[in-house]
Amino acid sequence: PCSNRFVDDTNTLPLFNEPIGTWPEGLKLDYLIMGNNSFKSLAQIKNTINFDKLILDGTNSSFLANRIRKEDDELVHSVQHEGAYVEIF
Repeated sequence: PCSNRFVDDTNTLPLFNEPIGTWPEGLKLDYLIMGNNSFKSLAQIKNTINFDKLILDGTNSSFLANRIRKEDDELVHSVQHEGAYVEIF
């Protein structure tokens, strides 16, 4: 389910394009990129994966991206609604 993974010295950013059932225990991500409506709610994602920032890419439906973003606007960035996510490391 993890089609790409971007890594530098301090950050790991996986990209998921389909739902995942289990996640290695104790693994924590700085950023999680979600696409293709892989999850249905922020609660579902948080129950599966430990992360600091969720980035919803443009392949998610506008309805789903908006709903997840409204669950926690500080934790979630929707590319469809807010444009590119930019952070300088």
